[in-house]
Amino acid sequence: MKWKEIEKQYKGEWVFVEVTKANEVYDVLEAEVLCHDRDEENLLKKAKDFHPKSFAIRYVGDVPEDWAVMV
Repeated sequence: MKWKEIEKQYKGEWVFVEVTKANEVYDVLEAEVLCHDRDEENLLKKAKDFHPKSFAIRYVGDVPEDWAVMV
């Protein structure tokens, strides 16, 4: 699934994806969504059951103002 499609389908959720295509700076271009949840802790509990070769955990959507973000 293309990242743009993931953004539309899972807006406002955390996603754990197996990356199937990335660019030279490791931006996810295409991926298979393995699990998703609105709560990050719940997502991490679900994600432990998967063992993809290449993965990413991302929040899809606008970051709420009261969140701190590390880059």
